[in-house]
Amino acid sequence: MPGQTLIIDVMNSVKVLFYKGSANFGDELNKTIESFRELMDLKGISLEKNIKEDVFLKNDHTLIKILLNNLLQNSIRHNYEGGDIKIELNSDQCNIENTGEQLNIPVEHLFERFKKGQQSEKNTGLGLSIVKMICEISNYEVIYTNTKNWHKITIQF
Repeated sequence: MPGQTLIIDVMNSVKVLFYKGSANFGDELNKTIESFRELMDLKGISLEKNIKEDVFLKNDHTLIKILLNNLLQNSIRHNYEGGDIKIELNSDQCNIENTGEQLNIPVEHLFERFKKGQQSEKNTGLGLSIVKMICEISNYEVIYTNTKNWHKITIQF
């Protein structure tokens, strides 16, 4: 998508210029989940969540929205029909886990631009690179792990 490429280019060019306000991560996470609820229902995905309320982070509200949209969209897109998503948020980190096929690319390439685990014309391969970029700008750490057919992305604040 040209818009996502533009976001990455702009973020690369002006990393230090992003305003660091205060964003309620828990509130934004709940709103993002609700915005994807219909898509989860259509795919028969069940959701388990444990979200601590009032997790405020010093960050730009828009960056948090982009981060969460990319993470949730990824967990739905790469999930099974009838799969599962688990989301946990506490004051130190956010975990988003989903069921899905094993990766068909090396883990070290997962956060690179235009790298796609499942080749699809609907998927640009930019979502996780945007997540990584936002985490770098925000001094968060992003970690991917998987166990069998469970994929987990952890954002440590």
